[in-house]
Amino acid sequence: MFERAVWIGLARAGLALVGLTVAVFLGWNALTGSELSLLFSGWCVPAVAFLHLAQQGGCGCAWRRLIDTPRPSRWAFFRIRWVRASIAALVPVSGVGAAFVAVRLATRADLRLDVASASLTVDATMEIISQIVFTALGFGLLLIAVPEARILDQAAATLMLAILIAAAFVTAQRIGGMRAIELGISTLARRWPRFLPLIEARLHDQLMRLHRQPRALFAAGLLHFGSWLL
Repeated sequence: MFERAVWIGLARAGLALVGLTVAVFLGWNALTGSELSLLFSGWCVPAVAFLHLAQQGGCGCAWRRLIDTPRPSRWAFFRIRWVRASIAALVPVSGVGAAFVAVRLATRADLRLDVASASLTVDATMEIISQIVFTALGFGLLLIAVPEARILDQAAATLMLAILIAAAFVTAQRIGGMRAIELGISTLARRWPRFLPLIEARLHDQLMRLHRQPRALFAAGLLHFGSWLL
């Protein structure tokens, strides 16, 4: 066990070193002299990086707020959120893959599969709604600064599309979208027995239970909105 832990630690350190080397190489060859000067002098870039970490921490706390106690620590949710955001930023067509990874990490942090999946779905819903409010606020500030009809039309069209997408997402949850996933798990379990433990997951029931907790939903949405304001 100790040797395996050592090898895992060395693999992680090696991957981190490779990633840092690639980032430095790409930055050195892609950035101009003035951009490199901005990167390595002053407080701007470190401040932006710190605010990004704070934002990820706030989003992790928003997800955690949806889960009943006992639940994993804030640090655990911060790490999961960070990994999820990293995958979403780097891997093409990454939204679904990042969600699967987040659920997997949550189950390793002692959350049941149905709780992890349902809470992540609701958390994503509240994040979408908070982004719509955030975008509406930004458009409002822009219209105050530049009161043009063209901007108003673009803002109205953008917000209407976003609201329709959010409404469709919520409707899919309400009419039993998670039941399709439960059916898929049952189908896989009939062919591959290693999926049998997942049959007991009640994804739809957990999702509906979360929908009936307005205080937790509001708190999660508020945390997401505050994170986006950063």
